Amino acid sequence: MSDHEYLARVGTALYGPFWQSELARAIDVAPRTVRRWAAGENRVPPGIWAELSALLTEREVTLRGLRTQMPRPHLR
Repeated sequence: MSDHEYLARVGTALYGPFWQSELARAIDVAPRTVRRWAAGENRVPPGIWAELSALLTEREVTLRGLRTQMPRPHLR
């Protein structure tokens, strides 16, 4: 899988179908920059991968916390 394909998978998992603008906002870059990365026009800078990893970890922790707070009748 190419970098831009992986970026799209991560972006979609984090933010849904409008992920490019949302991701740009989260990592404080221009939406056009993210679109260029997603299109494979520019390489994703190495530092961005660390930021993506942090965003994924943050989402994972949030979801895990929500799961532990779910009322028991909903767990099956």
